[in-house]
Amino acid sequence: MRGAPVKLGPLALLLCVITICLAVMALLSITTARADNRLAERYAETVRTRYELEREGQAFLRELDGEINNGGLPAADSAAEDGAVERVFELDGTTLTVRVDTTRPDSRGRAFTVTQWRIEKSWSENESLGRLWGGK
Repeated sequence: MRGAPVKLGPLALLLCVITICLAVMALLSITTARADNRLAERYAETVRTRYELEREGQAFLRELDGEINNGGLPAADSAAEDGAVERVFELDGTTLTVRVDTTRPDSRGRAFTVTQWRIEKSWSENESLGRLWGGK
């Protein structure tokens, strides 16, 4: 019994197309993984900065509570007016502004009330985008 001859041309072409598709998918997967890794590292740095500022702010509140309970005045580098004490912490372009009112105790028994706790990151527009339309 003789079988029909196997034609290798279409099979080789199909195998070549499948190999090229798999190579492209692998390249796209690697590129996406690298981009995700860079984004995760940037986010981790942002979170690290925020937590460091939060830690400094909480330390300031502990220090202020101790000073007020001991009858002392707020630290010299904080601005005091009308019973308000404000201190600004900065780290890597991110600032934390803490403002407390020393004339009112809070519900947790501290000698002051926190009236502002704001974290801001400085931002500047990227002017090096080439000849993109400015929206005007």
